[in-house]
Amino acid sequence: MKVFNRKKHRTFDLAYRLHGTKDGKKRIEFDRLPRKKMRSVWWYFFLFIVAYTLYQYLR
Repeated sequence: MKVFNRKKHRTFDLAYRLHGTKDGKKRIEFDRLPRKKMRSVWWYFFLFIVAYTLYQYLR
């Protein structure tokens, strides 16, 4: 069951990946690397507003 809408992590099964070559597949299969999580535009907008108000307050 997914908790807080998170994806299940992949497991590294070395025995499965190192089995003999069958069906013309490669001997070792590599998963693609996970992409870097990006914050939304709203997060940067909110951060800009907070920094600007703090700058005006301290000025």
